[in-house]
Amino acid sequence: MKMRSLLMLTFIMAMLSSHAQIQKGDVLLGAFIGVNTNTYSGGSSSNAGISPRIGVVIGTNWVLGARLSAGVSNTKSETIDSKTTTTNLGATVFVRKYMPVKNKLGWYAELGAGVGAVNGKTTNSGIENKQNAFSYNAGFIPGVYYHATPKILLSVDAGGIGYFHSKNKNNVTTTSKTSSFGLNFLSSFSFGIDLVL
Repeated sequence: MKMRSLLMLTFIMAMLSSHAQIQKGDVLLGAFIGVNTNTYSGGSSSNAGISPRIGVVIGTNWVLGARLSAGVSNTKSETIDSKTTTTNLGATVFVRKYMPVKNKLGWYAELGAGVGAVNGKTTNSGIENKQNAFSYNAGFIPGVYYHATPKILLSVDAGGIGYFHSKNKNNVTTTSKTSSFGLNFLSSFSFGIDLVL
């Protein structure tokens, strides 16, 4: 029901807007901010992150850019007396294509590749385990944008498809490697704002 309401609102906004495009030579300066908390039987989790970015418009509605990311997450389990805290840093290069649907509203598709590092600490029944990981990733992200004013662009990422590979090391076991491929459409959202300079 919420998804239908969101799509209907998007359609109505498109009908009421005036036409706007992103022109070659424009610079986009923006960020995504995300916060998530979850409480469940016997525990809780929370995470927060920010991802500033800069992009240069290389052709009408085509942006080439770079993004940094930083975040922190906490997970606590009361049933097994465990707590995990992690921090992460990353950098990504991307190309994004804006596709106007009608007037100021449209869709975008983004291809990107990046690297990241994660440091964490888990305390389980008083025993501490530190871990770190280095990763690289590539993915496709779809989204919706609204050109609110000539200088402000609002956007919502709607999940995506991605490949992730990491090399993990901790002070208890030997180094391990993991790889994964994920598909995550319309189950997580990130909201962002860009200034068009």
